[in-house]
Amino acid sequence: MARGIPWGALSADIRSQIAHAPRKQIHVSKHDAANNDWLYDTIPDGQLFHTPHEGLANLQSHQDLIIHYGEWTLATALEFTTSHLDCRLLGSDIGRGRAHHGTILYGTEALAMINGDGSAGLEIAGLTIYPDHSGATGSAATTSYGIILAASAHTHRCWIHDCDFVAGATTYGPVFIQAGMNESTWRMAQSLVIDNCHFMAGGCHGAGGGDRAQINMHRADGFIIDKCSFLLWGNSETSMSVDVYSNSSYFYQRAQIVNSLFMCYEVGGVKTINNENETTVGTLYVDNCHFIGQTASDNCVTYNTSTCGANYLNGALLTA
Repeated sequence: MARGIPWGALSADIRSQIAHAPRKQIHVSKHDAANNDWLYDTIPDGQLFHTPHEGLANLQSHQDLIIHYGEWTLATALEFTTSHLDCRLLGSDIGRGRAHHGTILYGTEALAMINGDGSAGLEIAGLTIYPDHSGATGSAATTSYGIILAASAHTHRCWIHDCDFVAGATTYGPVFIQAGMNESTWRMAQSLVIDNCHFMAGGCHGAGGGDRAQINMHRADGFIIDKCSFLLWGNSETSMSVDVYSNSSYFYQRAQIVNSLFMCYEVGGVKTINNENETTVGTLYVDNCHFIGQTASDNCVTYNTSTCGANYLNGALLTA
């Protein structure tokens, strides 16, 4: 029996032939884009804008915001709230390897570039996301984020796929995806899927990094990370690709990290998947993941025979 092909792996021509419920599309193109005349002739009135924030201001539930080719700098966050049910934020082209030469978003200092607080059914795809790291210091207040979910309101059913996340290798780098906050509010990011994405640097590069992994899962229930690759700069156990946090009152469950590649570029004594409190609360399953460059199994994942399948360090099966 033939296996199914992921939606993002299909060409745009094939995707266009597959029936979906009709959705209104809001388009954003550069004001001097060479194809603007064609866009104005093709896109209905009131659906073409020239900044992402103008487009978002006209977006309603069950609609798509499509940001066309080019480099875009965000001075303030793109905020998806309870007014944006089942919305999609899309780059100009979606598919393996296409994001990096298509729609590129740059952040500014201490900015959460895409904020999904309160959203439900948000899909983000086809973007290259560069959070700013120039002002990142030891203070959490200066942390920059690519995407932040459930900082002050619960989020549900978010799908992030076919995106590239890139940052410099600074001592206190940005967090690419923050799901839930490790603080008194304890809002939940529920049913989050991260699929077919690439993560380059970011997180903490030096000692004492605090809560700065490439991905922070700090109250994420039912999350899945599948078919992703991580290149981690780091030189201590505060350097992490995925930091999963819970406690006895607020826990995660039904979590999976599968079919993914974790590369350690600098020093192997890192904590690639940091699964805090695994022995007391929550369940994180890790299977078919490959680790390259880490010093030992403890630098890959908190190993548990009940929750770890077949995972590999430099080609050798992890058994402890």
